[in-house]
Amino acid sequence: CHPFLRDLARMMGESVCLATENNLSVAYIDVVEGRHSIIRNMQRIGSAAPMHCTGIGKILLMEAQEEKLNRLINERGLERFTKNTITTREDLIQELAQVRARGWAYDNEECEIGARCIAFPIRNFSGKIVAGFSVTGLTARMSDSFLNTRLEMLQQTADAISRELGYEAVSQEK
Repeated sequence: CHPFLRDLARMMGESVCLATENNLSVAYIDVVEGRHSIIRNMQRIGSAAPMHCTGIGKILLMEAQEEKLNRLINERGLERFTKNTITTREDLIQELAQVRARGWAYDNEECEIGARCIAFPIRNFSGKIVAGFSVTGLTARMSDSFLNTRLEMLQQTADAISRELGYEAVSQEK
């Protein structure tokens, strides 16, 4: 994945992280700093972050069954980090429905005021989401218009990484 992440960091100018789930937390396994890097302390290789308020965490939860969400809430809680943090089960379920519908997730200043990220899923050969990558930057640079013009490129990168893991998307065309 690293060459893809490096290319994204160069094209976006922002930090790009690769993470997977470990013990109901986000576990960062690769980080590439961009020229405008604002890497937060939690975004370091080997560090952990909450699932309910990070883009990658929401990606890793987007196909979770009710039992897993209950475990997350009971064991980890929905800690508030900013005024934007999701702190109720109902809000988390609603957010995950939006993530499923879009196919990608935001962290809109939910962990840290002034920081925004967008995250995409990485699937393995069976179609299971096994990881995700995120692009993180200052909200002033990571505006909706900035991200909307890059959504296709970001999705293509997620698809390319997933293909490297043997995933073949089923075409919706007949």
